[in-house]
Amino acid sequence: MTTPDIPLFKAGPIKSKAHLAKVLNIDISDIDDVLNMPLDKRYRLPRNPILKSDGTIRKIFNPHRKVRFLQRRINNRINKQCIRWPSYIYGSIPKSIENGNRDYVECAHKHCGAKSILKVDISNFFDNIQEFHVQNMFKNLFRYSDEVSEIITNICCYGDRVVQGALTSSYIASLILWDVELSLVRKLKRLNLTYTRLVDDITVSSPSHNFDFNGASKLIEEMLNEKGLPQNFDKTRIYRLSSEPLKVHGLVVSFPNPIYSKDEVKNIRAAVHQLKHRAEKQEDQKSKSYRNDYQRILGRVNKLSRVKNDKHAKLIKILRSENLRPKPSRADIISAEKRFDKIVTDYSRKKSQYNFYKRYHYLKHLLFFIKGEGGSDYKKFAQVKLDNLSRYEPDFKVKDY
Repeated sequence: MTTPDIPLFKAGPIKSKAHLAKVLNIDISDIDDVLNMPLDKRYRLPRNPILKSDGTIRKIFNPHRKVRFLQRRINNRINKQCIRWPSYIYGSIPKSIENGNRDYVECAHKHCGAKSILKVDISNFFDNIQEFHVQNMFKNLFRYSDEVSEIITNICCYGDRVVQGALTSSYIASLILWDVELSLVRKLKRLNLTYTRLVDDITVSSPSHNFDFNGASKLIEEMLNEKGLPQNFDKTRIYRLSSEPLKVHGLVVSFPNPIYSKDEVKNIRAAVHQLKHRAEKQEDQKSKSYRNDYQRILGRVNKLSRVKNDKHAKLIKILRSENLRPKPSRADIISAEKRFDKIVTDYSRKKSQYNFYKRYHYLKHLLFFIKGEGGSDYKKFAQVKLDNLSRYEPDFKVKDY
């Protein structure tokens, strides 16, 4: 199947609130509850602020559970199912036969063999996506009625703009240039340039070492201005192939396929060996910090598999060895006891709720961890709890969410 040059919405239009409720498989009252909720109740900032690389606070909002519920339904019933993505958009796109794999590795692959690269950063991308453009997208790309476009925009936005943390924001951010991006891509293609966008990271590459990107940069600026999106000129850079290899999204693109640099592979190996030294202190394997570091390093090692690096198999074998795997502690037993008691208490009232479903499966995962990695007493404890837990299975079905 040919990949479209523009985003295509495959489903039919939604013309009324009642029709929207039917598509989302919810009651109209679920929609009204959110529409009538004051803005200051819909989102809250996290207790522990997340910092950007420059030290400023990254505003990531937590949606109210009712807002989150509707946004998840919109994603699962509409955004994930009904959009065919153009070949130049990457990130936040579910892997499928139709859309393929659209992660950062595939994005970098588009630029393999480049001799010069222009990287453009959009300032505070999410915060600068205005409500007006979101509503226009639902009306003209999705072909929804004015009423439905306004309702979905109200559910997805916080006031007059998109925010990080809303479950629908990454899809909206990837689609928001739907009516202006293709024209740019075609102009750049005539210049023998390759264009990709991974959410807010725009990359343009040329097979020519000395290509003048001034014209391309102005075209990108004009496109962004049409949507009121400011370009961060301090982070806009031009890179040319030299003694240092060209990178896109952290991957070297000087070869037919993207790879991690030797330094990055060396750093990952060093992290694994540092973990080995920590594991020699057996009590440390039971700590929360060790468990967090183990999962973080495991993720870094698994990235090597994505680019078919031959060090992956050896490093993953080390990480999965008995001596390095995290071990359960007394604190895990106490936590499992409390969580189990809470499941029993809440079962009759909350067994059909998504939150109960999440808590149930978190506890089940914890008990399997205790059983798999603990000593004989821990194994017995976990097995008894697992046997009892089976009596409190949630009624909630993921396919209905």
